[in-house]
Amino acid sequence: MVSSTSNGDLVFHLRDLEARIVEVVCDFGPVVGVRILAMRTEPDGARSLRLPAGTACVRYCFRIDGDVIHDPDAPTSSSRQAWRTLPVAA
Repeated sequence: MVSSTSNGDLVFHLRDLEARIVEVVCDFGPVVGVRILAMRTEPDGARSLRLPAGTACVRYCFRIDGDVIHDPDAPTSSSRQAWRTLPVAA
C-alpha cells in the first residue's frame, strides 16, 4: 500500500509478518535509476518506508525475501506485472 502524508511524504506500508527481508524497489527515473530500499519493521510487525516530499519515485514494486511482487493493494490487470506507477506530483 502506498499513501502520502499531509506534507507530501510518500509512505509505503506492507504487512508480511513472516518475511525476513522486505524492500521497496523504486525507479527514480533515467538520472538516478532503480534503487532498492529496506523497509523498517514497525512494533506491530508491519513494514514501512517513508520517502520525503519531492522524492521522484515514478514507479515501484516490493521485494520480499528476494522475490519481486506487485503491490497487493494496487489494482492490476496482470499479476505478472510487478511495477506500479505512481502519480506525478504537481
